[in-house]
Amino acid sequence: MMGKIMKRNDFGKIVNYTMKGNNKSKLLATEGVRSDSKQHIAESFSCQAGLNTRIRTPVYHISLSFSKQDSEKLTDDLMVKIAREYMEKMNIKKTQYIVVRHYDREHPHIHLVINRVDNDGKTISDSNDRIRNNRVCRELTIKYGLYMPKGKENVKYDRLRGKDKHKYEMMFAIRKALEKSNNWSEFQKKLSRDKIHFTIRTDSKSKPCGIVFSRGENTFSGSRIDRSLSYFKIANMLNKYENSLDTSNSFGNTQQDKILEQEKDTVKSTEHEEIYENEVTSHTGNSIINAVADLLLQPNAVISSGGGGGNSNQLDDDERKRKNREHIRSRRR
Repeated sequence: MMGKIMKRNDFGKIVNYTMKGNNKSKLLATEGVRSDSKQHIAESFSCQAGLNTRIRTPVYHISLSFSKQDSEKLTDDLMVKIAREYMEKMNIKKTQYIVVRHYDREHPHIHLVINRVDNDGKTISDSNDRIRNNRVCRELTIKYGLYMPKGKENVKYDRLRGKDKHKYEMMFAIRKALEKSNNWSEFQKKLSRDKIHFTIRTDSKSKPCGIVFSRGENTFSGSRIDRSLSYFKIANMLNKYENSLDTSNSFGNTQQDKILEQEKDTVKSTEHEEIYENEVTSHTGNSIINAVADLLLQPNAVISSGGGGGNSNQLDDDERKRKNREHIRSRRR
């Protein structure tokens, strides 16, 4: 089950489109509208939409498509039940709608025309409606045991027109190029053969965050073409190819380079230490030689001891003081 949401502003055109003649459509259910003619249905919708003139697109046109493998089980009653449950889960309540079944395709599908102005004149929110649509369709597909397609392989490509056709053509070309590419350069060369080019988007920190493909006037983001073609999934696949190549030699060279750099650093530090030691030794030897020369040239010079003691004059004063103290003691006796 797949849902497609469209918003329009003319109820008359949508009602005429959905309610085709020549037995190509069938009105299955209605709510809040006069259903005796297409004109009265459109007028009923327009009358209620007039309660809220602020909304520019009061028409919700939603198609719900099913796989042809479910054709036998999809009775009219079941399709109406699914349509009402779909609207309930989409929070589309208390408003006018019609459910129309079409028979112009191989696969079963229905069209819902809904008034986005509810019975109280309030607007039915369309916030994140496409995201909610995908979730609800998946839930209902699982609940009713409907066929779940594996991808886009079941699409009728010959019926596609405009941008949709270009998008699917680009999807196949990109997948084919990706399967035969081992890196980004090869990927780009193979795409250029199909006149497809890509640019990688970056964020504010200059980090890759997306990829955009273009051919002629048609431009699509990778994830919009197909979820498997987002930047990160493509990068992951190409990186796997690159990592699968033999990188032992480059790794070995890298390790060897690191070892050589370490050895160079060691040699440099050793040379620096030897130079430093030579400088200290030379400085110390020169200091001793200079001190001895001063002593020889100046006999009265006194070399201070390592303990930091005084000079000869200080010793004479101390000796005189000691003798004076002894003399005073002897007189007292």
